[in-house]
Amino acid sequence: MPLPASDAGGVPLPPGAHHSHLDGHGGGDQSVGSDQSLEGAREPPPPAPTPAGVLAVPAAGDGQITRAGFKQELEAVEAGLLSTSSTAITANSDVVHDTQGGLNGEHEESLADLQLQAARKLRQLLSTNRELLIQEVLERNWVPLLLGWLQLQQRPAVQVEALWALTNIAAGTAEHTHVLIKHGAVPTLVSLLGSPNEEVLEQAMWVLGNLAGEGATARDAVLGSGALGPLVNCLSRPTCSLSMLRIGSWTLSNLCDGQPRPVVDIHAVLPVLAKLLQNSDAEVLSHTCWALSHLCDGPSSHIKAVVEADVCWRLVQLLMHRSWRVTKPALRTIGNIVCAEDDTDYTQHIIEAGAVPCLRQLIAHNNREIQKEACWTLSNIAAGTIEQIQTVLDSGAVPSLVKLASATDTDPEVKNEACWVVLNATSCGSDGQIEYLVKQGCVSVLGELLSETSMVMMALEGLERILQVGEEEAKRIMGTNPYASLLTTSRIEELEAHKSSAIAKRASRIWKQHFVSCAICSSSYSKHSADARFCDECKCHVCVKCNCEVFHLSYQEEFWKEMTDKEATEKKQAAESKKAKKKKKKAKDKNKNKTKDVKPEDDNKATKQEGAGSGSDDGGEDTPLSSPGEASPGGGTVA
Repeated sequence: MPLPASDAGGVPLPPGAHHSHLDGHGGGDQSVGSDQSLEGAREPPPPAPTPAGVLAVPAAGDGQITRAGFKQELEAVEAGLLSTSSTAITANSDVVHDTQGGLNGEHEESLADLQLQAARKLRQLLSTNRELLIQEVLERNWVPLLLGWLQLQQRPAVQVEALWALTNIAAGTAEHTHVLIKHGAVPTLVSLLGSPNEEVLEQAMWVLGNLAGEGATARDAVLGSGALGPLVNCLSRPTCSLSMLRIGSWTLSNLCDGQPRPVVDIHAVLPVLAKLLQNSDAEVLSHTCWALSHLCDGPSSHIKAVVEADVCWRLVQLLMHRSWRVTKPALRTIGNIVCAEDDTDYTQHIIEAGAVPCLRQLIAHNNREIQKEACWTLSNIAAGTIEQIQTVLDSGAVPSLVKLASATDTDPEVKNEACWVVLNATSCGSDGQIEYLVKQGCVSVLGELLSETSMVMMALEGLERILQVGEEEAKRIMGTNPYASLLTTSRIEELEAHKSSAIAKRASRIWKQHFVSCAICSSSYSKHSADARFCDECKCHVCVKCNCEVFHLSYQEEFWKEMTDKEATEKKQAAESKKAKKKKKKAKDKNKNKTKDVKPEDDNKATKQEGAGSGSDDGGEDTPLSSPGEASPGGGTVA
């Protein structure tokens, strides 16, 4: 609702228009959701008009008065208000008649002075004790009396002061607004839009703007009282002052704002909005653009009417306005037109008005919200036809978008919208456009998005499209897919087990069509990569780092033969060794036995020799043997 603010004179400042927020994306289908302020704050208000001939009475010291003084001032104001209830005033009469008889001119003048003094005291109290005074107004039930002051058409100064008080009340809480509506303030205020006094007219617009900004119910009450027609007529006057244009455009914006969207005669409003777009004042332009953005956030018939009103070219011009307060609503209006869901392609009107180069500049704007909405609008254009996507590429925006999407210090919301431009362009672009996007580094952006729950499906779709283009390139050059190696495949493998069956199926399809794993080391490669080959004998893929021949049948047969031959050789060698050992043992045993056989014979010889040396009875002639070392008969020794 309107948030009141006061200047040094206690002037309540009307708020600006609400902003719409960006809704989700998907497959290029993007829309704007309910209205919200982009930064949680309202647009700055137009400056308050200073009523001519009515001087604010400055308070002494710090602007506060004593409790007794405040009470005395209240009584003075109340006296002036009550004086109105005792008179009946006609719109075209210069004479005031008392209910009990005629009042002379002196009494009439005295009454007018009393009311004017009371009105000025009311302004003073508003400037110094605003919150307390509003509470007193409600407790003392002064609202009907203030509305009675609005009937004093011959005393516009009093009317202005009454409107000033009502403006402050309308800028308060929802309860305050309800009090005004309950007492029938809206029809009275609408009637004042026909006042010949410009101050009254402006202040009546202001109160209606505050009421309309309170919410859909209050807004519809204002519209239901027929405020739109008189308001448009006021703004269409060639002599309309700048202050009235500011307040009137702001009020018109609030009447077009809110959810659900109001029922507005678009054809009655568009001519004055088109006129206001030609104004050079930044505040008028800001409020006018917000009004158009609200209208373009409604039915497609509203967008059609806005486009046919030939205002798109002016909106594009305002994208480069020096004030971001104008750029922001102009950008929002263009964004709402681009994302319209209709058979007619309104995006082309925006492109032909020269919006894309301007959007390219705005993605580098120092205002975060403008950056975000520029990316959002480009993402919707990138979800269009191939020709429309080409305008985005030709603008040179892609490198900047990739940088925004990749940088760790990019605002999350800006990064999100930048990623959507890449997603939509890769999903909807031609083969040649895909090649350009890959060269600009879009594969890494999509790879990062595989970890984003809200974008993983679109990222898979974009990567699949890129890989398909890579396959065509591989066929053309009789080589491998040049894009497969740019992708880290581990995340795709993980997604094959995703809890979403749709995501799991797409990931599995991408893997089967474009990637393989080595059956030995499990490393991943492009399906047609030179680093991996399909083995017909093993019926699987094997990388160049691994050798699958050990699993081949021919290798196994050769291996078995070698093993068999080796076993046979070892067996033969063992047998021969055993035989040799046996033979050796046998020879050893034979020698041992032979040694045993020789020793008994020597013993027998020794026995015989001993017998011969002892002589015999028959006197044998044998010559006794000599002992070793004994001299032989020949004088030598026996060997």
